[in-house]
Amino acid sequence: MLTESEPTPGAEGIPSAQLLNLFGVPAMYNHATGTNVSNITWINNGIEFSLTSNDMNLDQLQDIAISTFGQVGK
Repeated sequence: MLTESEPTPGAEGIPSAQLLNLFGVPAMYNHATGTNVSNITWINNGIEFSLTSNDMNLDQLQDIAISTFGQVGK
């Protein structure tokens, strides 16, 4: 599921998340321990995106995230 929202100032991070670089756009990747649920979150052009899946791997999540660059309103 891909969601987009306005970033929340002062929002806490995810301590277990891995920091990623999506062609210069920072992102956080988290895989919930003991589950198949993975999440990638990034901010691009002032919009926070979050992509969650229980059947995609990191490479697939990154490909979808990168596909949103340069687009307005999904």
